[in-house]
Amino acid sequence: MRVHGGTRRLRIVADDRLVDGAVSRHDGRIVLDGEIRASAHHVRLERGQRVRHHGVHGIAGGGGDQPMELGVERAPPAAGRAGLGAGVEGGQGGIFDARPKLNQAFFDEVMTGFRIAPSGARERFGVTADLTTLGKVIGGGLPAAAYGGRREIMEQIAPAGPVYQAGTLSGNPLAMAAGYATLTALTRELHEKIARRTESLVTGLIGIADRVGAPFTAGSAGSMWGFFFHPGPVYDFESAKKSDIELFKRFYHAALERGVYLAPSAFEAGFVSAAHGDREVSETLNRLEDAMRAASA
Repeated sequence: MRVHGGTRRLRIVADDRLVDGAVSRHDGRIVLDGEIRASAHHVRLERGQRVRHHGVHGIAGGGGDQPMELGVERAPPAAGRAGLGAGVEGGQGGIFDARPKLNQAFFDEVMTGFRIAPSGARERFGVTADLTTLGKVIGGGLPAAAYGGRREIMEQIAPAGPVYQAGTLSGNPLAMAAGYATLTALTRELHEKIARRTESLVTGLIGIADRVGAPFTAGSAGSMWGFFFHPGPVYDFESAKKSDIELFKRFYHAALERGVYLAPSAFEAGFVSAAHGDREVSETLNRLEDAMRAASA
């Protein structure tokens, strides 16, 4: 159930427990199987009622016929598996517009943390979440994750509070050392350099698609980038599903044959690293132009 890179709607809607009323009240929090989970406006909803706000969906639950309040909005600041093709400002702007109306905002920055900006969503959008989760980059490639937020929320975690949390690899010294080294090396100057190269890659791909005549939209945020074979705009999973998946499949295999290893999914974001210089970006674009022509033939 624990996933990242997409709003809960993308994965959790098939979970019957949300409709069958398995969500319960506990000390004023919304709890499902011991975890604080919800995705809806802070409004009263009847059991099973669906809500939607700019790509973020939720389903109300409750015991019997009693309505209950859901007050947490949980979403990534930029959906790594749907919508990055339009850029993050367009894709998730509605979440931030609604922030004053929410009881709490919970940002999943496992993918976006340290990527869309050195300080993540808070810096890029000027929004501070009540609770933020981090992973991937924070461990320097090793298993590690972290979460943090407002004092009154964190004081609910044991031993200060009633919410128990533990993990086999929590505080693993090797992962902590790798993460510390990575974040030390990732200076603001280096981050900006990577972001410029990511923009160059995306701009180049848009130009290639225009020359080939393929329906295409692409965007980037920091070192994250994504594209869809769709004329655009693509802001969420629903619009992403309208892209030409068969064309993507042909393009993916054509790129693979030419030594460019893209993610094998039409809905997955890509990442540029410090190891990718101007020469690598240029060579990648040359190979991808050949691949797109072959896929479009």
